[in-house]
This record gives sequence, C-alpha cells and structure tokens, in this order.
Amino acid sequence: LLASGDHDLMRPLFRMYVGQLGLARERARIWRGAEGAWFGETVSFWGMYRNGDYGWKRSGKKAGRMDNPYIRHIWQVGLELTMMMLDFHEHTGDERFLREELLPVAEAVLLYFDTGFPRDEAGKILIRPGQACETWQDATNPLPEVAGLHAVLARLLALPGDLPGADLRARWTAMRGRIPEIPLGSEGGKRFVLPGKTFGALGNIENPELYAVFPYRLWTAGKPDLDVGLETF
Repeated sequence: LLASGDHDLMRPLFRMYVGQLGLARERARIWRGAEGAWFGETVSFWGMYRNGDYGWKRSGKKAGRMDNPYIRHIWQVGLELTMMMLDFHEHTGDERFLREELLPVAEAVLLYFDTGFPRDEAGKILIRPGQACETWQDATNPLPEVAGLHAVLARLLALPGDLPGADLRARWTAMRGRIPEIPLGSEGGKRFVLPGKTFGALGNIENPELYAVFPYRLWTAGKPDLDVGLETF
C-alpha cells in the first residue's frame, strides 16, 4: 500500500490498534504485572482474543493463561505494528500521525518489554516465557521479538527533529543497551540467524528466523553482512 501510494487504506488498521491502546495497557497490567501495552496475536477488532483461544473453561487457571499454545507467548505484535507505523510516517511525513498515534503506541509497546520480563546475569532483558511464532513454542529470547526490538529502537532514535523528545530519547537509548543480542549460529564457517537463544517444542512449520530479514530488515540488500540473511534463508 505504501509503494502504490494508497496510504489512506492503512489508516483503519492503525486506528483499530490505537483505539485498543487502553485495553492493551490493562491487559499488560492485569495479566503480566507489567507497565506499557501488550497487543495480543490474533485479536478481534475490539481487542480481545477469541474465547476458544483464551479458553472457555477458566476454573483453576490464572488470568491471562491462554489455552491455545500456538499464540500463548507471542509478544512481538506491537513491535511489528510500530515498524509499519514508522514506514507510514517515513513515506508520508505526517507529523500529526507521528505525534498522536505512532509515538504513543511505540512508547507503550517498548515499556511493556522493559518492565514485563526478568533480566539475565548481564542485566539484559530476558524474554521468557516466549515462543518463536507458532513454530517453536518454548523459546528464550525468540528471534522475532529480539529483531523487532533492535529494528524499532534504532529507527525511533533516528527520527529527525524534536520528536520524540529528550526524555523518551534518553529512555530508549538506555533501553537499547538492555535488549538481547540477535541469536546467531554457525556451521562450516557460515553464520545464520537462529529462532531464539534457546528453542524447543516444535509445533508448526514457519520460518521465524526470517523476521530478521522481513519485516525487521536487519539483513537486506545495501546493509552489511548480507551473507547472514542469505544463509538464514
């Protein structure tokens, strides 16, 4: 839609998520004890999961415990949304959109990651529990989330002008030092992206490693070490 100039057709998607921001904040607080906002995978237009995914029978289950293991611990939706919003702003130059929609979503999504997970021995965010898409349903520092944090924080800090403001810039600069490294493997002298720092419980046949190539574009044409993206593919 951006390439064809149909920017207006993206606005309903963004309005839907911006309208859910208050609910996403409450979900993060009540279900995860976190600040910020968490947008769930496969949400309805009004922001909640299907009853079958969440689970009809709740007796003895902790609030927020999902019955559907394929989407139970997918956290990266807000990061992917923020990446799309950054693309939209880059194409349109819409400063009102940046101020009123993009930055509130980005601030809330990143605050969730900074407050909703423990730290490892080095003081970095440890994304656990987690899963790499629907495929690896028990992953630590899953690649889509880690790649999203690297890509989104770099682009937010590169925004020109006075926005996002000195306070947010300082907070995001500090957070950038706390995000996990991209999980990489090597074989035969070639490096490639892994689905996570650890991963197990295979449940589907997606390729979460390639989130580093798209939508987060860490390894693409014109960037260093393109061979890592090619070897991952």
